[in-house]
Amino acid sequence: MSRRTYRAADPREETWREEFVLTLDQSNFSDTVSKHDFIVVEFYAPWCGHCKKLAPEYENAASLLSIDDPHIALAKVHASDELNKELASDYEVRGFPTLKILRNGGKAVQDYKGPCDADGIVAYLKKQSGLASAEIKSAEDATIIIDEEKVVIVGIFREFSGEEFTNFTALAEKLQSDYEFGHTLDAKLLPRGESSVEQPTVRLIKPFDEHFVDFQDFHLDALEKFVEEASMPIVTVFNKDTSNRPYVVKFFNSPNAKIYMNVQCVPSFAGDKIGEAFRHLKKSLGRQPKYDRGTFQQQLSLPNSSHERLCCRCHCQKALLVQMASSSQLPTFGPVNQNASDTVGTAD
Repeated sequence: MSRRTYRAADPREETWREEFVLTLDQSNFSDTVSKHDFIVVEFYAPWCGHCKKLAPEYENAASLLSIDDPHIALAKVHASDELNKELASDYEVRGFPTLKILRNGGKAVQDYKGPCDADGIVAYLKKQSGLASAEIKSAEDATIIIDEEKVVIVGIFREFSGEEFTNFTALAEKLQSDYEFGHTLDAKLLPRGESSVEQPTVRLIKPFDEHFVDFQDFHLDALEKFVEEASMPIVTVFNKDTSNRPYVVKFFNSPNAKIYMNVQCVPSFAGDKIGEAFRHLKKSLGRQPKYDRGTFQQQLSLPNSSHERLCCRCHCQKALLVQMASSSQLPTFGPVNQNASDTVGTAD
C-alpha cells in the first residue's frame, strides 16, 4: 500500500511531506494486514485528545521505523467512523486510542503495552518484532536479559529442539509483550535456582515471594497457567507506584474468590475470616501493615471455602491486595448492605 503525501500546514511552504503511517479502513484492512508478518494498528477517533497527542509521536515513530530492515509498518483506523465500527468491534476496541500488534498476517493479535513517545515506540517495537526468547550463553547474557526488578521466564534445555523447546518458544511468542524470555543450556548461568537440572525446566524468576519457581510440564496450556499464577505476588501494594500497576491489574482480573473490604483501617478486624486475612498480611510482610490517610479500596482474596464478601471503607494512601488461594469458580453471594460500615453478605 502506498504512503500518502500532504501539503505542509504553513501555506508559505510549498514542500510536500510524506506520511509514513498507513491509513486503513474496512475496505483495505484485511488485504493490507495479510501482507505483513508484523504490523501495528492504532484505532483512533479524531475528537479524542489522547489520540491527538499520540499522532505526531506515532508518525515520527513510523518514519524512524521505515528505514529499518526488516521494515515495521504502523497503521491507523478511524474507529469512530460508521464504516469501521464493525472492524473496531472485531478487535475489541473499547476506548481511544487502542493499539494492537498483529503478527503472521493478522493471525495473532496482542495489545500494545509500550510507551507513547516516538523513541519509546521504536525501541519497544524493535524488541517485540525480534526473537521472542534470547539465548543465554554467558553470565553476561544472563545479566542483560534478567532484570531483577521484573518477572523473567527462562527455559533450561539439553538441546534447543524437541516438543518442550517448541512449546516454550510458542509460549514466549504469545506472552512476549508481558514478560522477558530467555533460554539456555546451562542452569549455572542463572542467578537463582539450582545450578543443575535433570530434565527440561521452565524457571520463572521474580522480584517477590520465593524469587524463583521451577516447572516441568511443557503442555502449552499448563505453561500459560503456571506463568499466570506464579507471576502474581501474594501481596501487592496498591498505591501510586506505577511499577505495581501490572500486578494490581492482574489481581483485579483474577478469577479467584475475593473479599472486598471497605472498613476503617485498624490493626485488627472483628470476624474470623477478616482476622485470617490480616494475619496473613502480617506474616507475608513481616510486620503489621501501617495505613495512612487517603481513600482506596482494599481487596483481599480468601480461601475458596470462605463464602463471604465484606464491604467496608478504607482510609489509606495504599492498600494491600492479598492473593491467598486460586479457584476456578467464584462463589455466588447474596445481597450486601453497602451503607453499613462493616457488613457481611452470606452465600446463597
